[in-house]
Amino acid sequence: MGDRQAGVLVTVVIINHNYGQFLRTCIESILAQSHLPVEIIAVDDGSTDGSADILTSYGDRIITVQQDNLGHVKAFNAGFAASRGDLVLFVDADDVLYPECLASVLSAWRPGLSKVQFRLDTIDAAGLDLNMPFPAYSSALDASEIRRRSIASGYYPWPVSTGNAYARDYLLSVMPVPHPRIWKAPDGYVNKLAPLFGDVETLPRRLGAYRVHGSNLWASSSKQVNLAGYTRNVRFDCDLHTKFAEVAASRGLQVGSYNDRLVPQWIEVRLLSFRLRREEHPIEDDTAGRLLWLGLRAAARADGLTPSGRLLWALWFLAVATAPKALLLRLVQLGRIQSSRALLARLVVRASRSSA
Repeated sequence: MGDRQAGVLVTVVIINHNYGQFLRTCIESILAQSHLPVEIIAVDDGSTDGSADILTSYGDRIITVQQDNLGHVKAFNAGFAASRGDLVLFVDADDVLYPECLASVLSAWRPGLSKVQFRLDTIDAAGLDLNMPFPAYSSALDASEIRRRSIASGYYPWPVSTGNAYARDYLLSVMPVPHPRIWKAPDGYVNKLAPLFGDVETLPRRLGAYRVHGSNLWASSSKQVNLAGYTRNVRFDCDLHTKFAEVAASRGLQVGSYNDRLVPQWIEVRLLSFRLRREEHPIEDDTAGRLLWLGLRAAARADGLTPSGRLLWALWFLAVATAPKALLLRLVQLGRIQSSRALLARLVVRASRSSA
């Protein structure tokens, strides 16, 4: 490690709410880093499962911030407020970092970066690898390409919270996360805005693991489909994109409206919200036909997709737009249940990964 990186203080902020069964594994993965010392801050968001005793057992090796159950955004803000690091990572308490994670991030660090992002494995509750690493970064995804995609669509491939290391100078420009306007997913907020303030460096290596255990966002072991979640996500994406456009404008950049963004993931959620909760869908002008047209255009134009990936997206949009509701519910259920999701995701990623 060069002299420039040797003096960089790294802070890892652990966000915990009733993840006591995973918390010690997460902490130990940070204490086992090949790059030490590291400042560890654990924010306990009103846990009632014995997490406090686990945190106390580490003594002064970690800094503990206790708060009432105020939610993820306020825990995220509290962790940053307590931090001192030049680089800051926010790690969910059910996730882990691999031993070389911080050293790898520091090796890639340079002035002018707003963040370094890396890939994650997906593991189950017992720590078994589900063979579903993500995101599927294209080799062409350098800092200039990320900035281009960000300005064009407000989107670029980024991992969940644990897969990002942020420059303190960048975070000082956008923190605290403005709650309640941004009322969930604080990592989405800081990831989305990052290209407006500096370069985003992408590492192709898997440097940590995201745990799927039935109580998190990515997948569920429940057989029930959370219909309201799609409508809530549309509202959130609208709010987040509006904030992004405001920040971009303050920096002399113009981005288009949310309604016309050709991002397959966004249009998928809008179409599911419209089909499954039409009476609560927040975008009045949406119709199934309009969203299908936007989806097909997004499948044809989206960055980083192979021809087979474009075809998969087009077929999925067609199914979501036209399938009877009972069949659509079954299709969505198959995509959300933990036991089937890993296989489905592997097939989609394998077919859609770009080699460009």
